[in-house]
Amino acid sequence: MMHILLSFLFSLFVATNSYADQPSPLLDAFNKFSLEVNESNAFEKGPSFFTKEFIKEAQFSKDPDVNEKSLLRAYTMHEMVKKRENSFEMQEKGSALGCLTINGYNSTDEPLSIFILYKNSESHWLVSQVHVEFLNEGDAFTDHAQCPQEVM
Repeated sequence: MMHILLSFLFSLFVATNSYADQPSPLLDAFNKFSLEVNESNAFEKGPSFFTKEFIKEAQFSKDPDVNEKSLLRAYTMHEMVKKRENSFEMQEKGSALGCLTINGYNSTDEPLSIFILYKNSESHWLVSQVHVEFLNEGDAFTDHAQCPQEVM
């Protein structure tokens, strides 16, 4: 009986570890973005993390100050999450698109989720669309990856 229990626990450990070892290219791209981009270098480094279409859409106003604030908000979205709870990503094998969901809390401990659509361009994952959702206190975080268009 003890042998069966140990065998079960070992297989559970192996299954858990193999899941944890799965590659996370979208989370890796987000983490790199988080480490490299801040408010002081956002306009210099930001474009290397976002698609040209995203940047063009963010510049929706004829007022350059509004465009600058809009881009700065996008380029520093990672700074909204002060404490990460968890994250989920999905990507169809062979697809150039993938979605990342990051759940966490802002600086005033309010729960929020960031939903990001990534597009693979020349072996780089670039942000193509973003939706930030501020949750009510009792709301549960999503437990799977969702694309921005699914929650908007």
